[in-house]
Amino acid sequence: MNIPSNSHPINSAGGPDLSFGNSFPKNGTVIARQFGGLSRVLSDGSTFTVGLGFVANKRHIVVAKHTAAGELDLNFGIWHMDTDELTTLVHLTIQPDGKPLLLAARGNDSAAFIIRFNAQHGDVDRSFGIAGTRDLGKSIYTGLLPRGGLAVQADNKIVSVFHDGAHSYIFQLSASGELINFGNLGPIESPNTLLNTLLITHGGFVIGGTRVGTTNARRAHMRGFLANGQPDSKFGQEGVVELQFSNSENKQISALAKGPDGQIAVVGGSYYLPSEMNFLASVLADGQANPQFNGGNPLESSAGLYAYSNVVSQADGKIVVLSRTQTGNRVVLIRHEMTGQLDLGFGQQGTAVAWQDPQGRPERALIDTLELVQPGEKLQSSGVLSSDRESFMGRLLS
Repeated sequence: MNIPSNSHPINSAGGPDLSFGNSFPKNGTVIARQFGGLSRVLSDGSTFTVGLGFVANKRHIVVAKHTAAGELDLNFGIWHMDTDELTTLVHLTIQPDGKPLLLAARGNDSAAFIIRFNAQHGDVDRSFGIAGTRDLGKSIYTGLLPRGGLAVQADNKIVSVFHDGAHSYIFQLSASGELINFGNLGPIESPNTLLNTLLITHGGFVIGGTRVGTTNARRAHMRGFLANGQPDSKFGQEGVVELQFSNSENKQISALAKGPDGQIAVVGGSYYLPSEMNFLASVLADGQANPQFNGGNPLESSAGLYAYSNVVSQADGKIVVLSRTQTGNRVVLIRHEMTGQLDLGFGQQGTAVAWQDPQGRPERALIDTLELVQPGEKLQSSGVLSSDRESFMGRLLS
């Protein structure tokens, strides 16, 4: 993979959004000190961050908000709550009413729980679950990224998917945080799969990850469901899609994104490190290969030091991939046309640098989130810097 430098013409696609940042002058980057966490953009361009920090040497979950310009929202403040020393943040999403919803794991057994915060001030929403939290009764495998998915259905019910290293679980909660699990006593279980990403679709939802075969080979695996949790027999082959590659073993799906007409952009690569191959694919709403994208085949590329971690699909059908080094000290965005060809008008020959360690160090970072910011479909990448002590948000023009 040939990665260019981080210099871009001002006000061009792939260049920094100079109206955003928390430095003077603004440079398109926000570094939030004292806590590292997960960020999500709101409809007005502001950003919620739920992170982990220390107060008086005790670990806390920290909730903060930055304005659309990237400055800390002083009217919102910073909310702290005690948490287990072994808490891991897994996935953050924003409900339609603006409330942040967090999937996390705690303790030595990485016990899964969901917690909801109020939109106005970031305090715990005690109307959710039991005093704001719902324990799920299963363990999350907190090793490789991604670790799990969390999303809200059209009727405000909540769906979550994750795995424990051997089997996958799909939970459904009511809008108030009660476990309803599609009318079942427990979650939907999917043995011998490692499913960890979730996309709400027009008719239900799709989950993705990898399937463990009889020879322990891992294959990029998607499953389609109706909104009521029943398998969607019209998706792929009886609800299942397994992408085909030149060598289909040792592959996993890292992220899904909904595009025009229900198309789904799919990214991933090698399951084991170091990564050998990345892929970008496009399937139709029914799970069949999109014939307009790369002739209906996944677009494979040599990974080098990089791995495809996230993806968004723009309104015009262009697909943007977030690709990061193994340590995360360098993150780039790669934009493709609807046909799969590189968009040469973006960044330098289709690639723009979203983050790189300013000292050139192999400093570990977990910048693995990519979102579209309205208006203008600016591209925001975000994640954790400096050993969980800082949060990063960066915006590029699209």
